[in-house]
Amino acid sequence: MIRRVNSRPHDGRSTKSTTELTTRLLPATPRPSPRLIADLTALINAAYEVAEKGLWVPGTPRTDEGEVAGYVRAGELAVAESPDGVIVGAIRLHQLDARTCEFGMLAASPDHQGTGVGRALVRFAERHARHLGCVVMQLELLVPREWVHPSKEFLDRWYTRIGYRPVRTGAIEEFYPSLAPLLATECDFVIYHKTLTGPGDTD
Repeated sequence: MIRRVNSRPHDGRSTKSTTELTTRLLPATPRPSPRLIADLTALINAAYEVAEKGLWVPGTPRTDEGEVAGYVRAGELAVAESPDGVIVGAIRLHQLDARTCEFGMLAASPDHQGTGVGRALVRFAERHARHLGCVVMQLELLVPREWVHPSKEFLDRWYTRIGYRPVRTGAIEEFYPSLAPLLATECDFVIYHKTLTGPGDTD
């Protein structure tokens, strides 16, 4: 069973300039490249395997090729590319309503974490949301209920620093009841919002 959740694996650290990265929305196409889909799926699962260690039953993947292909077909998947054209990160963008967009499945290749991939992708997501006329960006963060997960704690600090504020917390059973049996520990979802009023201030 695939974990269809929106918690973020990349911790937002940046040690290199993001000017070396290119971010773009993959074109919506009814027949995306099988190789592209396989590579994206592997990248996302590798990132989440490390970043959500201890939260899920071992062997539970974050996503599968069918889900990723569906996002590409819908025009909802953006990527970050290195100067040589290699995809090193991905993010799903989804418009919830006329005012609100959501990003999820934020992932950086394990070999490129700490190089600004997450920051570049969130910036892109916020610009895209503004282009669609949205004024609020939403994200969800999965956190363990009874203990502190280092990467989740870091993400909370990073999202807060770039303007996101928690607006609701609930048990995973409330949001995604089918996923509860796959958890290795009790978890909650924290929903964050950011008001998109300016040209962008994600650092």
